[in-house]
Amino acid sequence: MLKCEKETIINFDASSNIATIYTRDEVQIRRLKTLIEKEPEIYHLVSETNKDDYQDATFEVDKKFIKFGKPIHRSSTDEQREAAKQRLAIYRKMKKERKNNENN
Repeated sequence: MLKCEKETIINFDASSNIATIYTRDEVQIRRLKTLIEKEPEIYHLVSETNKDDYQDATFEVDKKFIKFGKPIHRSSTDEQREAAKQRLAIYRKMKKERKNNENN
């Protein structure tokens, strides 16, 4: 299946509190199934198809759990960027040392 065919469609209207999520994307199917395991009272699997060349599934959820957010724009000072750079360098060094210790 082509990547452009791995679509996810979220459908809801003003007359109902239910949102329907249809997807042919295995990643989204897996994510939604994980949510069903964790929150079975909120997320519901309506139907699922497994064929040789594709997989699709339809889920339902209360539409109050469908969120649209605005992008987060972070601005940092030079000092904050430098501090973050130093923290990352320390983290990478510790991770490398830990990996070396595990291999020995």
